[in-house]
Amino acid sequence: MKGWIGKVAVGLFAVLLLVGVGLQWWQDQADRPAAGLGVQALDFKIPRLDGQGEVQLSAMKGQIVLVNFWATWCPPCREEMPYLVKLAKEFEGQGVVLVAANNEGGAGSPAMVEAWVDRTLPELLPYVALADSRMMVDYGISGLPTLVFIDREGRIKESFTGSIPERLLRRKIETMLQDG
Repeated sequence: MKGWIGKVAVGLFAVLLLVGVGLQWWQDQADRPAAGLGVQALDFKIPRLDGQGEVQLSAMKGQIVLVNFWATWCPPCREEMPYLVKLAKEFEGQGVVLVAANNEGGAGSPAMVEAWVDRTLPELLPYVALADSRMMVDYGISGLPTLVFIDREGRIKESFTGSIPERLLRRKIETMLQDG
């Protein structure tokens, strides 16, 4: 009986500790503005996977930025990536930029991501940057893939969680280009 009570006490203590840590994290997050539709997108500066410097949102002002949060282990992410790259190349001359913000969630290293890109979709490499957990929180990412549309003034216009069909993505890009 004593052993059982001790295990329950330890389990209860662990639960209370986790709740306390979670509440502290929640309070810390409440002090930071979250990204939302129609508001100024929070600036980020993240390293490029190819080692060619960093991607910084504020440096892309005046362009339409598509930030795609994804991971190599995510089937819908892998499914939509080829046409995201295709449309990024098609519209880049009109001021559209793709940032393929990879976040493996501790499941892999940049070398593993690069090996996956080299093996699966080499033309993706120039677009891949390594998102950290803070960026994921800042943008309210709760599932992958999530595609965030940022207008030329740096405001979040739309956000989609889940795979977005190619024709809908094309229509959204064309609408943003027409809106200026």
